[in-house]
Amino acid sequence: MTTPTMRTRLLASSMISGAALAAVSATGASAQAVEAAPPATTSVQELVVTGSRIPQKNLTSVSPVTTVNNQTVKLQGTTNVEDLINNLPQAFADFGQFESNGASGTATIDLRGLGDIRTLVLVDGRRLQPGDPSEAVPDINMIPPALIDRVEVLTGGASAVYGSDAVAGVVNFIMKHNYEGLQLDSEFSIGEHENNNQQVRRDNAAGAGVFPILNLPSGAKWAGARWTATVTGGANTPDDKGNVEFYMSYTHIDAVLESAYDWSTCGTLSTSSGGQYCAGSSNDAPGRLDPKGLIVGGVTMAAPNPHSYTILPGAAGAGGLLPLRSAGDDYNFAPLNYIQRPDIRWNAGEFSHYEIAPWLDIYSSFMFLDDHTPAQVAPSGSFVGDRLFTLPCNDPLLTSAEANTLCGADAGNANVQATFDLGKRNVEGGNRISDIEHMDMRYLIGAKGDIGQGWSYDVSAQYGRTVLRDIEEGYLLYSKELNGLNVEPNPAVGGVAGVAAGTPVCVAAVSGADTSCVPYNLWTPGGVTPAALQYLTGTAEEGGSVDQQVVTGNITGDLGQYGLKSPMASDGIGISLGSEYTRTFLETDFDATVQSGDLAGAGGKSLPTRGSQASKSVFGEIRIPLIQNVAFFKDLTFEGGARWSDYTHGGTNWTYK
Repeated sequence: MTTPTMRTRLLASSMISGAALAAVSATGASAQAVEAAPPATTSVQELVVTGSRIPQKNLTSVSPVTTVNNQTVKLQGTTNVEDLINNLPQAFADFGQFESNGASGTATIDLRGLGDIRTLVLVDGRRLQPGDPSEAVPDINMIPPALIDRVEVLTGGASAVYGSDAVAGVVNFIMKHNYEGLQLDSEFSIGEHENNNQQVRRDNAAGAGVFPILNLPSGAKWAGARWTATVTGGANTPDDKGNVEFYMSYTHIDAVLESAYDWSTCGTLSTSSGGQYCAGSSNDAPGRLDPKGLIVGGVTMAAPNPHSYTILPGAAGAGGLLPLRSAGDDYNFAPLNYIQRPDIRWNAGEFSHYEIAPWLDIYSSFMFLDDHTPAQVAPSGSFVGDRLFTLPCNDPLLTSAEANTLCGADAGNANVQATFDLGKRNVEGGNRISDIEHMDMRYLIGAKGDIGQGWSYDVSAQYGRTVLRDIEEGYLLYSKELNGLNVEPNPAVGGVAGVAAGTPVCVAAVSGADTSCVPYNLWTPGGVTPAALQYLTGTAEEGGSVDQQVVTGNITGDLGQYGLKSPMASDGIGISLGSEYTRTFLETDFDATVQSGDLAGAGGKSLPTRGSQASKSVFGEIRIPLIQNVAFFKDLTFEGGARWSDYTHGGTNWTYK
């Protein structure tokens, strides 16, 4: 596996003057920026631990919470938050930087393998909006690593507190909120692999006689450089009642192809005995084995197509046509796929708060992400079983043997069409690329405070918006293939103007249905011309947006101030009551090419969607310390909670813990 082996880090102190800061940077010195300590007269603050809205005096919890502090984040040299989360045992690797085929361009979290849609992501206890309209789960690329104070992961009892989208658990990113000073952060990492994986080499050799032996890469390979630069700043107000902080970061990640490493340079399949061998995709032709790079399979059809033919798998193909899906014809798609997508990412934002009075502390935040990442996979093509193609039996590009195979006694008859199934990779035209860009924004404003007699409140409203733009490039268009394969000799009368009679031309060009059509010559090695590729290849665009509005409020009370507590406990009973309204509006849009399913190898058609989902919830919790700090008992506590939700699509439901 690739391992990060080189890192550099530059820190510039926040607690020095601008001139001194320049001197520190110039000399390469390092000093740690600090987070302002609370005033000495401030009492110990109560904390809200993930999994409960009831404040307490420490980071313990009845529910199991895993906490990762900011020192761990720094020591890991984390440039991507997904790397940090995937190191936790509760998290399963999900969509991220190492996805290319079907990539959404986002980084998501999957707790306990129950699916990212069932994992709730919070920032300071409040929802992070969906990061993609087609993959409507939060994108943690929006989280700035430099401002993470700690990460809390809860995998039990979360639905009663946060709702049914927390079935698998909750990941709560707690940000720094009293940061003071200026910090410059830069990190660089790169992976290295010796390319001496003996298991892969044995798998490669196991395919000898059936599949070609691949030239696996050897020797040390350095690849996948990542570089990030972050500016973080903050200042307290003169009266120490408020703070404002900002961040801006730039991340650059280099692409890595699967061909870079021996362990990823081929697709593997299993034998009946359980062994492995290097293979690939078995429903198309390789191009590197057959000089014509295609598999043509017949279909038996009833009238009016009596001349459709059948070539049985394993049988010798007449006229040089390969038998359908014969052994050894698998296409090794792996080397051309990204194993790490390139990425250019900009993050920026602010967090601020000011305590006007003990009962009114105003807070706000703004987060912004612009993420541009292309995903590359092996060439497009016609895949066996996707489409049936036709051609006239007088196609001048066919050899006589091929015409006889396709048309039998009707070979050369312009009035007879042959129908066939085609497997052909577009090896001449290059790779498929999804050029993905997301722009995310999140606004939050709220107020909290103590209202006396052990009671406090917290209300907030937030709005998040995510916009997707995705350009699909390098795809063959089925409609153009159909036209390009229907070729006839140019008629002497009524043919394509300026083209000599008898020259192969598209039937569509002669009829005027598509005068730009260029013949797609699969039958002659090297016959696919640049002009044909330009005609056959198309670009499509898809996009969409998702908007989320959340209004939430809760009130908490310490009933110990009213004498409500266990005689064997020092802390009183705590309760929390609240309500939340969430509305998510989503729409996707696809151009006509995608809607018609015309992209070869794109998985079929996609239709636009538009709709919204809203929910109203009320919730409550209670914590009863039963026994504290006595013999055999450090802390014995009962905790319970319930939540009632009403969904516009789905009705009502109760959750409890």
